[in-house]
Amino acid sequence: MRRVWLFAVILGTGAGLTTFLVLLARPPAAPPLPKPNGYDDFLAAAAAWKGHIDDANPRDPAALRALVATNAQTLRCLRRGLDREFCLPFAITNMSSISVLVQLLAAEGMAAGLDHRFLAAARCYDTAIRFGNQISRGGPFNNRLVGISCETIGCNGLVQLMPKLTFAEDRVVLAELEQIDQTHVRWEDVVRNQRRLVPISLGKGLHPLRWAAAWRQVWKEDRRIETDHQIIVAHERLIATELALRCFRSDRGHAPGRLEELVAAYLPQIPQDPFSGQTLIYRPTGANWLLYSVGPDGVDHGGKPAPRASRQGDVFFDSPW
Repeated sequence: MRRVWLFAVILGTGAGLTTFLVLLARPPAAPPLPKPNGYDDFLAAAAAWKGHIDDANPRDPAALRALVATNAQTLRCLRRGLDREFCLPFAITNMSSISVLVQLLAAEGMAAGLDHRFLAAARCYDTAIRFGNQISRGGPFNNRLVGISCETIGCNGLVQLMPKLTFAEDRVVLAELEQIDQTHVRWEDVVRNQRRLVPISLGKGLHPLRWAAAWRQVWKEDRRIETDHQIIVAHERLIATELALRCFRSDRGHAPGRLEELVAAYLPQIPQDPFSGQTLIYRPTGANWLLYSVGPDGVDHGGKPAPRASRQGDVFFDSPW
């Protein structure tokens, strides 16, 4: 009797495992693509690209301005795509054909900066951030990494411009960053897209060892790339909060005592640190302040900046990520 019971348990376990693998081998249906899809506009923009990205050099203003002028239609296609609903066709994992467009946005921003049109330049970098966020929608880990790189280019360009913006211009940039944050791609969606890719990449058939290795790699990359995702989210929120603090000080002559004082007039809600789940750390110091995220290690280092590419230390709005 005991042998029969043991045999039944083994048989049931085997059947359960087989069912589980069959379900994993059957990729879930991808969501329907929107019509029109901004992805098609990005493809059209990439196809319309003319010139060489090497011309995007502020040390050669004439070549830089010529590159931007030549690609006026490319930029129009790109912005049209941003105004439309976007979803990446799931079979597409090579983003090189459209990710290069962020370099053109950066070139446009540099050209505007050389002409002292600092708000126009800042809005180009805002657009680069929005573009990186948008092209991450519907895609797995690799696509999100490309999006993060695009957002980083936008953030770094914006940080360099911030001292040149007027307080009225700060408000315009802040409003655009708030909109991006409210519609930012969610990490949970990226993970779901990656898990949907695994059965497709492995093909048909049940190969337990290959399946185990593939899912182990997903879990390993999940932790690493999620940190990169959190860093760029923190960076953008720190930039927005820094702008809000500057606007508050311009209006009232002093720094707020708490971040809560920014809500309604400057920010829709208290900005959250993606690493701690708490509010960003803020300490007023007279007319100035200390504002930072605890960073990837989740430890408050008292405002000690994290070195480039380090996971130890605090993250500021102008940290070199």
